[in-house]
Amino acid sequence: MERPGIMQVKFCGLQTMADVEAANRVHPDMAGFVFAHGSSRRIDARTAALLRSRLDPSIRAVGVFCDQDPAAIEELVKNGIIDMIQLHGQESEEMVRQLRRLAPVIRAFRICSVLDLEAARKTRADMVLLDAGAGEGKTFDWSLTAGFDRPYILAGGLTPENVRIAAALQPWGLDVSSGIETRGRKDPGKMQAFMEAAGCRRIPASNREMVRQDGMGSARFLLLAASTATGNRRDRKGDSRE
Repeated sequence: MERPGIMQVKFCGLQTMADVEAANRVHPDMAGFVFAHGSSRRIDARTAALLRSRLDPSIRAVGVFCDQDPAAIEELVKNGIIDMIQLHGQESEEMVRQLRRLAPVIRAFRICSVLDLEAARKTRADMVLLDAGAGEGKTFDWSLTAGFDRPYILAGGLTPENVRIAAALQPWGLDVSSGIETRGRKDPGKMQAFMEAAGCRRIPASNREMVRQDGMGSARFLLLAASTATGNRRDRKGDSRE
């Protein structure tokens, strides 16, 4: 559930039970499990299922993929392992449309120029993520986002030290991975520092609102995510959303 008036936060690349327990303590809105081949943070479906079983149920689980078999993605959703789908490859808009029948889709775009933002504006994904490049730990020229007229998640090179600057851009959400790590491992202290710097101290689930009134795009995204998560907990077998 969303905290009204506060940006959403996603901790990406959780790999161990210790990572999940640390995340549960500071409570980001989303937790990312990386399934993309070639990533140093990649985990398999069995590990993800174990981690999900320990993740606070109000934290939405996001599966991160790059040009992977839609059937494998579908299985993860239907088995209740992930609530949302994040795409980092060259997936077609038709594939995006098909996957949106299963769960909300976040589509990532590497931003090098305003032309990249135009592509992000046109996608049919439920939410866009603007990044310097998956897993690179670098920022892009944030000034390029000025005038971008669709809710977005900002990613790439975020840290507890620069998150206040990022927040001034007023993105819908923030996605952090390497910025909450020390020597390649998730650091509970940095997780806490990131949430505090972003103004996101933990709020009990009973006090969270489902929808912030900041536009239909983000509202719909949250409602769909909540619906998927609830359905997963009830062993939902699928829906007909286009």
